[in-house]
Amino acid sequence: MAAPTEPPELRLLRGRGLAFGAGPARALRERLHVTGALLGPRPPGSGPAPRGARPGRLPVLLLPEELRLLRESGAVRVRGGSGSERGNGSGSEAERGNGGEPEKSPTASPSQEPSALEESCAPPSACPTHEQRYRVYRDLWGRGLYLTHGGKFGGDFLVYPGPPARFHAAALALCLSPGSGLAPGSLVAAARLGTHVRKTLLLCSAGPPGGAPAYTSLQWRADLA
Repeated sequence: MAAPTEPPELRLLRGRGLAFGAGPARALRERLHVTGALLGPRPPGSGPAPRGARPGRLPVLLLPEELRLLRESGAVRVRGGSGSERGNGSGSEAERGNGGEPEKSPTASPSQEPSALEESCAPPSACPTHEQRYRVYRDLWGRGLYLTHGGKFGGDFLVYPGPPARFHAAALALCLSPGSGLAPGSLVAAARLGTHVRKTLLLCSAGPPGGAPAYTSLQWRADLA
C-alpha cells in the first residue's frame, strides 16, 4: 500500500504564501494545478528565459486566491511565525520545468529573506472584489483549468487549458462586481483588448452566494465592425 502523499509546505510572509523549495513548487504545479509566480532573479549572464519557461527562480509567490483555495482544501501545510499547521483555514506559479533538468535550489531561504523579497510580499490590501475573484478562480480551477495573474493583459486571470509551460492562455478572465455591468463602449474596448492579445475575453459573474458563476465569452470580429 502506497504511503500517503505529504502535502507541500508553504511559508507565510506578511500574509502572502510562498513556496521556497523545488519539491513543494513541483507538487503545487503537478498535483494541485497551482502555478504562482517566480520571484527570484535569473542567474547573471544566463540570458533571456527559453521559450515556454517562466523567467525567474524560486521562491514562488501565490496569488491570494491560490493561497486561500489551498488552505481551505487542506492541501498544503502552512508554516508561519507560530510554527506549522495543516492549511484548512479560510485564508483571505510554481517553478516551471526546465526541460527535464534537475530543478535548482531556492535562491532565498526562509531564514535569509532579503528586503526586496519582503517588499514583494506585502500583504494584499482589503479588496472588495476579492470574494468575487475567489469564487470565479475556484470554479475555473475546479474545471481542471490553470489560472495565472492577468493584470499584465488588463484582466483578472489568464486561463490555460493545460499547464502554462505547455499551453498558451486561451482566455482573459475579467471578473465583474455583483450588480455591475459594462457600458457598451467599455464592452467593445474589452473585447478589442482580448483580440489584441489573441485571447477570448471571458466575462465572469460570481452570482449570488452559493450559486455557480456565470460566464460570457466574447471575441472581436473586425470584419463586422
